[in-house]
Amino acid sequence: MKNELKKWFGLACTFLFIAGLLNLSDASAQALSQNLNERDVQRIFQKANKAYQNQEYLMARTLYEEVLESVRQNSAVYYNLGNVCYQLRQWGWSRYYYEKAKKISPTDPDVRANLRIVLGKLPFSEDVVGKAWYVRLFLSILGWLTPFGWAVGGVVCLTILSIIFLIRLYSPTWSSFHSGCALLCGMALIISVLLSAVAHKVNVSGTRVIIVQSCEARYSPSLRGSLAFRIEEGLECQKIRQKDGWVFVRLDSEHAGWILKEFAGTI
Repeated sequence: MKNELKKWFGLACTFLFIAGLLNLSDASAQALSQNLNERDVQRIFQKANKAYQNQEYLMARTLYEEVLESVRQNSAVYYNLGNVCYQLRQWGWSRYYYEKAKKISPTDPDVRANLRIVLGKLPFSEDVVGKAWYVRLFLSILGWLTPFGWAVGGVVCLTILSIIFLIRLYSPTWSSFHSGCALLCGMALIISVLLSAVAHKVNVSGTRVIIVQSCEARYSPSLRGSLAFRIEEGLECQKIRQKDGWVFVRLDSEHAGWILKEFAGTI
């Protein structure tokens, strides 16, 4: 009986060993393939940078877009595409790519600075789309960090608040300074949690789009539909729904209509 158990145990170990080798070789092949792809992408990226330096902006844009087919969430590629479109005076596309870069790297000073510059090039003021100054201020503050960043800020505030309460419990001295710090940390904690929740809700429920090229909005999703209004490039609006290559967008409570999908860049 013991010999039978040893035999089956040996066979099982041999099977697991062979399976492990096969899995390892497959993983190695996948890693090699991935490295080759990464090298190809890096080569195309460097070629695009060289084209940009040589002021071959159309070629640079084509190459950067080729990189995006393999690397979707890359702030540097979006930022460079924003620069290329700026040089091509395509303000709507430039803003779109800067907004994509900002979504990935909201604290990047270069992205924020260039976004402000391209906003100054747009042929309109965003006041016309129904955003009061306090709404724009709130959205600006909300954009300082990602939802995860605001959540981390809340955790930091909670940690500091816990330390202060431990000092309160075990320290014989308690001053108004400690009370003030505890109050400030408590307020910062509440604000961080609220901003994290709001930012998450905006990212999930509100689909922001940038009008990458001036176009006409219509009352129905068809070129035969009646003209509703004209939308200038670079405007930000909300995507409500999509149908047959058309997107229904809303600028404010008074302006909503259907535009072709290729004119709406989803952030």
